[in-house]
Amino acid sequence: MSSPLAHFSLFIANRAQKNESRTRICAAWGYGMTPEQYLARDERMEKLEQAKDGNLITWILAPRDNPETLDFPCSCETYKRAFLAKPSHGVVENTTAYGIGSVFTAVEHRGKGYATHMMHLLHWALAGNTLSKKAAISYPLDLWGEPPNVPSEGDGVVSVLFSDIGSEFYRVAGPTPSVVSPPPLLDEWTLVQDPLTLDGIWDREADRIRHYFSSLSVDAIPAMSFLTDEGVARFQYARLVPEIFSIHPRAPPDPNWGLISSTTSPGEEETFATWDIELKDPAKLVVTRFRCPSNNHQKFESLVYKLLDLAREYGFDEVEIWNLAPDLQGVLNGKTIWRHDHLACMAVYRPDLKDAEWLFNEK
Repeated sequence: MSSPLAHFSLFIANRAQKNESRTRICAAWGYGMTPEQYLARDERMEKLEQAKDGNLITWILAPRDNPETLDFPCSCETYKRAFLAKPSHGVVENTTAYGIGSVFTAVEHRGKGYATHMMHLLHWALAGNTLSKKAAISYPLDLWGEPPNVPSEGDGVVSVLFSDIGSEFYRVAGPTPSVVSPPPLLDEWTLVQDPLTLDGIWDREADRIRHYFSSLSVDAIPAMSFLTDEGVARFQYARLVPEIFSIHPRAPPDPNWGLISSTTSPGEEETFATWDIELKDPAKLVVTRFRCPSNNHQKFESLVYKLLDLAREYGFDEVEIWNLAPDLQGVLNGKTIWRHDHLACMAVYRPDLKDAEWLFNEK
């Protein structure tokens, strides 16, 4: 017997629905921006590299018989991304993955299962072909109604949602019980920083990630990773400026977004860090990607002290690094904790990637 929610399906938002979704989100996550400023920022970001060619999609859950309504209960956004995957006993593949964000339910519709139903359907919109062909999973037609009609999608390998409401939401809202939540370890150092602009750093880092995957043998452990080029890493910064920085009292003037070592020896691995900024209390500098020569603790200390100097200059309270390598934990007087927000919840659609290790997983 079908659920009452089966009368709702997933649709790609039209412009009016997209604006309605973003206006709702602005009230919760707009950092004090007006709806007009928020809409202008998102329209600007739609033209950036990471969103072009249909990579950015706003989705709505709406009645099947009224898909154009502006009174939809919930919405979300997805970003299509290039993704490297090394399955068990297989070679590295260039595949497709998705970032999921801005999952938002209108206040009057909360607690009724709409967001969970939307996520169920979204998994099949993003990975229907993968789920049915690779994982031999059948869509539960009797329970959820007809699957979403989105022929341009369906070949996703994984999707990732950074959840601020714990890991259980994504777990129960998946297409299968196969949901992986990578350990959200981070290291924090209170107060500190000093920067350098890193033109081209993301392209070089993406090349290093590709090189690493190309070196994996068929018998290597399963692994997968997003890439940092094609505007993906830069998205973290584009969403912050200039709208938020122009109105937030703790926003530093003309901030830098990275630093790179100028004392790297010939043949030595490049040392760098890039970051974005969280202006909530406590204000913090959050490292989005860093690279340091293996086991070079002195170089790592120097890098972190630069980050701390910069954070102090901006008047911030903390520096945060996610998933720091075990050999670097404890090098400085930091604190390793489990995160309780921005939890990276991954749905894995292919059985041969179920136990894959998520590599290069910083913010």
